[in-house]
Amino acid sequence: NSIQTKVLDAGCGSGLNIYMLLKMIPDIIIDGFEYTHSRLASCMVNLVYEDKVGKLFVGDITNIGLPDNSYDVVFTNHVIEQLGQKNAELAVKEVLRVSKRGVVLCEPSIRNSNHYESWRMSRLGYCKNLLSIAKNISNCKVTLYKEDDIRYYPNTSYTLILEKSE
Repeated sequence: NSIQTKVLDAGCGSGLNIYMLLKMIPDIIIDGFEYTHSRLASCMVNLVYEDKVGKLFVGDITNIGLPDNSYDVVFTNHVIEQLGQKNAELAVKEVLRVSKRGVVLCEPSIRNSNHYESWRMSRLGYCKNLLSIAKNISNCKVTLYKEDDIRYYPNTSYTLILEKSE
């Protein structure tokens, strides 16, 4: 009797990450949410033939509306950067709250971006320093901060893994 890992895809978009995780980790239980009904509908359509998809729902990453410690791990992929610095902090605290073990954040990096990327992300009000937010949250420890080795247009990304502590 194996213990299944419960994962939440916060900002599941088209469902690509849910699909890939289901294929890579067969025993995973994965739910996802998206901010708008239309975006969630595209995820549902793309995953219609996947019988192991968990709950898909509309939600706000700054106020998810789930109990504390609902999932083993929560992850995001290009979600938090769009919130700006203040709301990014709310989002990180919220995903940590619903996570038992920690979070994986894959977000664009303004730090090593080229001139155009930097201008675009600044103009759109992207979060400029998610790492500093994470380091200032009392119940989490940064266990990994790694920039992508391969740049792709329009964003260079980084992975930030935060381990939850009480």
